[in-house]
Amino acid sequence: MGSSDDIFTVQGHSDLSRDPRLDKLPATVQRTGVNRQSLDVSAALAYAPIGTDAAEAGSTSSVINATAHAAKRGDLIRITSGTFSGDLAHVYSVTTDSISLGQTFSGAIAAGVTFEILRLSFLRAAADGTLAATLSTSPTVNQGLPAASGIGWRSTEYGTTGLPNAYFNIFGVLEIPTTVIADPFTGSPWSFLNSAGGIHGSTAHDAVDTNYPVKTGGRAFTDGTTEGTAVATGDRTDSFYDFYGYQQVKNRAQEDAGTTLTAINTTYNNVTTTASSADITTRTFRTCDLIFTLVSSGTPTDIQIIAEAKDGSTYFAMKNGFLGKFVFDDTAVSTSQNIHVTFPCPASGTMRIRVVATGTTALNTFTMSNAKIFLRT
Repeated sequence: MGSSDDIFTVQGHSDLSRDPRLDKLPATVQRTGVNRQSLDVSAALAYAPIGTDAAEAGSTSSVINATAHAAKRGDLIRITSGTFSGDLAHVYSVTTDSISLGQTFSGAIAAGVTFEILRLSFLRAAADGTLAATLSTSPTVNQGLPAASGIGWRSTEYGTTGLPNAYFNIFGVLEIPTTVIADPFTGSPWSFLNSAGGIHGSTAHDAVDTNYPVKTGGRAFTDGTTEGTAVATGDRTDSFYDFYGYQQVKNRAQEDAGTTLTAINTTYNNVTTTASSADITTRTFRTCDLIFTLVSSGTPTDIQIIAEAKDGSTYFAMKNGFLGKFVFDDTAVSTSQNIHVTFPCPASGTMRIRVVATGTTALNTFTMSNAKIFLRT
């Protein structure tokens, strides 16, 4: 098979031309004894980033024009933008301002397309066989350092004083620093207290709420009639507790101060014989309490109070119970009467009170005052 100094390819033929794209030794067969050969492989285990550049005008599908580029024959080009982003190609040959590729892309590489230059490299090992590594001075991820080393954190999307990431130490254990980890909003949602992790707000007991405290309780109050402060749509509201921590449900009806029915508080005579209140929203209530004062003068015929449920734009007279004919003649209210009536709120969610007087003139009248409605759950 030739002298002991000959180099043969795996097929046993003399190595007359190496792959021109790779400036590395090919796999060869070496003579190790009589009728004995061994495979000699020089393996590249890593690609090191050399730099980045951008294609210039005139580039083709297999040639990249780039003034004073840093690529060398055998390097690897990784396209990082444009149509071929992520694609790889070996460097076949170079000139000062151009790079010829060992592969041909399906189209020309456009001017401005960026690319990364990668070069074959090797991992290094110490004398005892352990891998040698050098930490970057500007790491892009957290360095695997033991806890309490004081270094190894990187800036995050929240800035240099933002939330540090957890990291794996040299033993492969996930670690979080034993100090309070800052939050992008409050600065302290997580802490390690007595070796136990927990979530807490940034405001102490008895202090006024600030920032974004974590609320797991509510506010204490003395009775069920004290109203809280109204908030805007989407804002946080409070739950309520008594002084011993029992959660309370405030009865909405107890908070209701009543709605004055201004439009029907009038005198019904030859000019005004009917009137209707403004619409009243009843959707969250079950009971309506109507109060009013009524008195007649002269001899009008009668006056009817009608509760009407509203659906869409149509009003429907309620006919259940006495509301089907809630009527007073002149003699019933010849002296002023304070009247209170309770009836179920309509399920339609909206209602009004309508008043119709008959037999009234300029001298024969009904006068209604103090008309008001209260809603209860």
